[in-house]
Amino acid sequence: FFVTMASAATAAACSPAPSNVSSATRPSASNISYEAFAPRSSAQINRLSRLATLTAGPMARSATKSIDVSCPSLVECMTPPMSSDTSPNSFMDTSLDSVVSSTLNQTLQETSNLTNLIKHASSLKFALRASINIAQDISNRHAELLRHSGELSAAADRLQQEEEVLTKHAHDVGLPLVHYNAVDRIGILVGVLVKNKVIVRGLAKIKVDNAEFPEILDEIDDAVEYFSRESGGPAILLQAERTKDWSNVAVDYYRRALAFQEAALFL
Repeated sequence: FFVTMASAATAAACSPAPSNVSSATRPSASNISYEAFAPRSSAQINRLSRLATLTAGPMARSATKSIDVSCPSLVECMTPPMSSDTSPNSFMDTSLDSVVSSTLNQTLQETSNLTNLIKHASSLKFALRASINIAQDISNRHAELLRHSGELSAAADRLQQEEEVLTKHAHDVGLPLVHYNAVDRIGILVGVLVKNKVIVRGLAKIKVDNAEFPEILDEIDDAVEYFSRESGGPAILLQAERTKDWSNVAVDYYRRALAFQEAALFL
């Protein structure tokens, strides 16, 4: 009922008045109102107006009169209704605010990420610098150790050369002692004693069957050869025997070694 009455009211409001009817006899649009009986809200009135427009269609007025702007068009009727407190500008402002807010939040998030990346890069830079310093210190210590190792190697070579020289010198010093000790030790074994520069023969303590006899012969031969070289040979020995001068120790031991050799061969 309300829809039919709203359609009729809208059609009456939008349609032109007939030319043969006077304005006095045509009923006014303000007289056809049911607001007193059934009050409606503005949203209901707007919705009924749209329904009336869709059912009745646009009505053309007379050529001499302009179209009433209060009558909604078909496009306006097809448009979804908006609330009374909402306008296109408010929708644009809301959309712009949402875009700005979203962009601002994204910018803040990216800024926070960049700040974290910068802090992390700074810590990595400090760690890398510390690692470079440690590597440089290790390299310096390694170079110092190499230098010190080279010095120790040179010192070891020098000590080895000195050890060889000392060994040779000790051998040269110890070799006469070996022959002197051999002459002092072998005399009793082969039965030859020396008292007051006089050689006296007695009984030998060693026999040819003993295992030590060949070794004693070798020691006597080495002593004879050594003292012959050190004393100057048989000529010096003959001269000492004529003069009875045994002050030269090498000549005296050469005489003893010859006596021990003769006694050993006699055995």
